Amino acid sequence: MLFRSYQIHPLLADWYGFLSIFLLLSWTALQSKSLAATYAYFHVPEIVTGSVTMIFVLFMLVGGAKRIGEFSSALVPVMCMLYFVMCNIIIFSHLSVLKEAIFSILSHAFTATAATGGFVGSTVLISMRQGIFKAAFVTEAGVGTAAIPHALADTDNPKHQGILAMYSMFGDTFFCIMSGLVALLTGVWTLGLKTNDLPLMAFKTILPKFGPIAYTAVVTLFVIGTAIGNSLNGSKNYAYFTNNRYLVFYYALVGICIFAGATSRTATLWDLTDILLPLIVIPHLIGLILLSIRHRKDLMV
Repeated sequence: MLFRSYQIHPLLADWYGFLSIFLLLSWTALQSKSLAATYAYFHVPEIVTGSVTMIFVLFMLVGGAKRIGEFSSALVPVMCMLYFVMCNIIIFSHLSVLKEAIFSILSHAFTATAATGGFVGSTVLISMRQGIFKAAFVTEAGVGTAAIPHALADTDNPKHQGILAMYSMFGDTFFCIMSGLVALLTGVWTLGLKTNDLPLMAFKTILPKFGPIAYTAVVTLFVIGTAIGNSLNGSKNYAYFTNNRYLVFYYALVGICIFAGATSRTATLWDLTDILLPLIVIPHLIGLILLSIRHRKDLMV
């Protein structure tokens, strides 16, 4: 673990590593739920989606980092470009209300929102909390889990790899903004549903035939890639405590979480991750502060 290698107190490493295993498992369960909710539109049972997803993710994990790397390098460009094109079709077809949507985002970020279509009225504090938690879920900023795959990279300069890791947050944020705009422009956000498939509803509204199929393809790629990445990161933390032994038990736990996540309630999964996230961020931020003070010269590029 990073904190041990730089001689930060071992308690931080153990605290962070142990809890992050469960956080990554809960994130994987959430991804499985997103996929199950999307395929439910085509009347595919959640059990079937969970089972197929579980088998494929376990197949990739058993193949190791090389198999996962080759799969991800081919997957990421395709899914990003496809989703980018689809979102822009909706955005450019609603240019007349784009200004209003952006203004709604900015105004509601700093003011209380009245109940709209079942949407629970919120305060600034609640809005900030939800925004911070969801941003950490998407970008992993401040959580530290994104550093695990970057630590496996073969690079001559670790500082350059760190800068690349920071740039990846901008990409995640960009696609989240596009998803938010799609939900606002099509009006599906007013339904007041706490669900992962609002973008699916948006694409269904604008592109009744092609939209759901294309969106399902994109979500499948995103979810599979993210579930594999989370599971790989979790396996590294698990291996830290077991000296790279008994990984089969961790893989079994991943499979259980994927299957259970597909059949669980979305709100329950979010509540679980919201509990785990602060417990992991605390030791990570403490470690970062101590490292930045002790090794401040290394921060100079």
